[in-house]
Amino acid sequence: MFTCNPFYELAEVPLPGPVFVHAEMCERFEEEGGYPAELLPYAAVLDGYDSEQRLVMQRRAAAGSQPTAIVEMLEDSAVQYVMVRDREAGCFDFRVERGLGAG
Repeated sequence: MFTCNPFYELAEVPLPGPVFVHAEMCERFEEEGGYPAELLPYAAVLDGYDSEQRLVMQRRAAAGSQPTAIVEMLEDSAVQYVMVRDREAGCFDFRVERGLGAG
């Protein structure tokens, strides 16, 4: 087992958590690929952070509503990135970053 720090290169204070490893080799998800379709059926906790690693907003998104909720969160210029976690298991899924030149 090993851990992942979703704040790596974003902030000084690490918040490591477990990493789930695929049994089979898989491709990295395309960064511009949108919300992963495989994760849409799973409710999520969306944590919006500012550039100083302060939690400024949190949403609980029902299955299928995650992409819309993320867009709404990023409308707030204080939110620089959104950490997506599985709402049932609590595990870290991925980070959504504000696009270049946005906000």
